[in-house]
Amino acid sequence: MGTRSHLGDLEMITPALADFFSAHGDAHLVTFLGKHAPKALKGFRNITHRPTLKWPAFRRFMADSAWHAALAPMRETPVNRARSFNKLLDHASVGAVGLYSAAACPAIARAVRHGMHGLHVKAHAHDWLDALEYLYHNREHARKMAQKGAEQARVLGNPERCRQFWMKELSIS
Repeated sequence: MGTRSHLGDLEMITPALADFFSAHGDAHLVTFLGKHAPKALKGFRNITHRPTLKWPAFRRFMADSAWHAALAPMRETPVNRARSFNKLLDHASVGAVGLYSAAACPAIARAVRHGMHGLHVKAHAHDWLDALEYLYHNREHARKMAQKGAEQARVLGNPERCRQFWMKELSIS
């Protein structure tokens, strides 16, 4: 679900993705990187690199597709440290269990309980391969994490809760 702005983050786990999708021909990866996809992920029958879509087409595509897992790899950078837990909201919106570089993003680390709302994955490619293998072989647990992640997203993304947070932060009565 990421854009080209996440390409460097995705490249961090490219070896794991190549190994996983080589070993599991029945698994399928979709990116929205088109011609900008990492070279190591091109040429796979089970990896599709769609071009970017305008918002209405993207919304339709996402709504009409089945998503089981969503990836949010993040390098440890100042930008990623400042990110919110919006990836949890993104993943919940399509019913997918999330895999997150929680160590690189404190907001994700606080919002996502490992093994309950998704998986925290370390920055090394082999850790991402292990996480993908776990989900592949433990589909019922993956489904339950996706459900719990959606519940957590409903709580954290509740508009009234967000409004109250900002009213307090901005000292608005």
